[in-house]
Amino acid sequence: MPQYISKLILNGVTQIDLTQDSVAANNLLSGESAHGADGAPVSGNYTPAGPSLQTVSKTYTPTESQQTEQIVPGQGYDGLDEVDVTVNAIPSNYVGTGVARKSSNDLTANGATVTAPAGYYENAASKAVASGTEGTPSATKGTVSNNSVTVTPSVTNTAGYIAGGTHTGTGVSVSASELVSGTYNVTSSGTKDVTNYASASVPAGTAGTPTASKGTVSNHSVSITPSVTNAAGYISGGTKTGTAVTVSASELVSGSETKTANGTYDVTNLAELVVDVPTGGGSVNVGTKTITNSSASNTSISFTGLSGEPKAFFVRCTAQLTRSSSSSYYYVTDMRWNGSSGNHNGNYWRMSNGTFYNDTSHYSHTYSNGTLTISSSGSRSAAGGSFYNGGYELVYVY
Repeated sequence: MPQYISKLILNGVTQIDLTQDSVAANNLLSGESAHGADGAPVSGNYTPAGPSLQTVSKTYTPTESQQTEQIVPGQGYDGLDEVDVTVNAIPSNYVGTGVARKSSNDLTANGATVTAPAGYYENAASKAVASGTEGTPSATKGTVSNNSVTVTPSVTNTAGYIAGGTHTGTGVSVSASELVSGTYNVTSSGTKDVTNYASASVPAGTAGTPTASKGTVSNHSVSITPSVTNAAGYISGGTKTGTAVTVSASELVSGSETKTANGTYDVTNLAELVVDVPTGGGSVNVGTKTITNSSASNTSISFTGLSGEPKAFFVRCTAQLTRSSSSSYYYVTDMRWNGSSGNHNGNYWRMSNGTFYNDTSHYSHTYSNGTLTISSSGSRSAAGGSFYNGGYELVYVY
């Protein structure tokens, strides 16, 4: 048999004492454990009986008075397990006895205001408002002051409801002549504000007769200064012509120049031109032009730097020209002036192997701005008639 300890004393002091315990399996709840008076383990097997509970359902209809009810378990029940309470809905048309009932008779009207006292209106309520009368508007024109007038509109209506809308009365006319007064005196030109004036006075002016004064000649010119004096006021406009000032060429030109060669000269500012150009045989000037182009198609030569168109000229080759092994050429030009610009009489000569040929029909010349140009026709470029490379001398006479 196992030995159990029900009491433990150490050093005269009781540490454990189970001897007085009354625990038994039949008074210990099932599932619980303990030790008996002898120290042996005890497992409970006691299951107590449960209480008897009641479920109660209650339904109430709401009233205007407070309702109180105490709910208790019925006979034979230990308590209430559940209480189900139902409160019925208030009818949608319910009006409490404390709400005042109202009708159209309770409405009052004061002018445009209709007063509806608080309360319950079982039916639609209305109140008639007295009808009013719309008057016709009128306007009153005041006294003109400071070039303006005040127009005051007014209308009289009788009290009551009116349907609205627009009523137009008789207009009041205000003319410009009522608002303007006095005369504006114009003392200067420009734009004038005559808003508040009935008239404007523009004084008559006098248009003066213009004059002109001639200044001092300087650098071959003179200034002519016109002027006119007018009296203030309105003038009708138009053209007035004064006495003219005459300027002659003799007043503006001066000095003298001498020219010793032919040509065109600017004598705008000169009072005198002395021409000292020789006539008759004249002087002889020689110029030389060298051509370096070796192409057989070169069909012209030019002499530049001439002081004028020559009266006569002579052109010759300065050396023999060799075109091929079988032919050699010299060219000689002989021209004389016949009295008209650009018009000379003479011949163009070509010498080939000791024989002179007259090629005048194949050559021509022109003069322009100091340049004398001698040209051959294009057909001569391949027939020994053009100008090959070499030296050409021009002798010319003015």
